[in-house]
Amino acid sequence: MIEIRRGVRPAELVLGSLDVTRDVLDVRDVVTAYLALLEGGSRGEAYNVCSGVERSVRELATMLLDRAGVRATLRTDEGLVRPHEQRRLVGDNMKLRKATGWKPSIPFDQTLDDVVRDWEERVT
Repeated sequence: MIEIRRGVRPAELVLGSLDVTRDVLDVRDVVTAYLALLEGGSRGEAYNVCSGVERSVRELATMLLDRAGVRATLRTDEGLVRPHEQRRLVGDNMKLRKATGWKPSIPFDQTLDDVVRDWEERVT
């Protein structure tokens, strides 16, 4: 995105399946969930550390491009599409919430802004 904005890369993002969905959670919320589980989780139990919100890869890419102020074409590269890919992936974090009181605290918009800002700093 940042390379596109700076004119060093064509205005096209080449991805795998654009219409699969994923449950995306800010890594900082993942860390606080793990810490909460260390204190309040039950040994041997499995917990879903997730946002509970399903978003398509297309939606995620579009949101990041918008935040970066970039117009680009999204294109699927069939070579990146997994033949038996899970089409939808979203978790239920209710067990984790009940056991620990944890819930995601970082707004998704902030996560997107922070990702773009990080790439701005990394891409020279």
